[in-house]
Amino acid sequence: EAQRAGDIEKHVRSIELFYEVLLEAAGNPLMASYLVSQRSRLARLRVIALSTQDRAAISVEEKRRIVQAIRARDAALAQQLG
Repeated sequence: EAQRAGDIEKHVRSIELFYEVLLEAAGNPLMASYLVSQRSRLARLRVIALSTQDRAAISVEEKRRIVQAIRARDAALAQQLG
């Protein structure tokens, strides 16, 4: 939705939420803590990356493929994609 609307800030927040859910499901508090500590730096990098042509659409497709791998219980593929 954010990608189609060209709303980079909303897209960045969606990515943050995506990874928060993954980390919570993984049960890795150390990695979750690290991600929180790096949030502002990652957000700046994501804004820059998503501003380049086609990167936002590629980002959405990457997340879809990760979710598909998780649903298929293919841990190796999910790890490779992530």
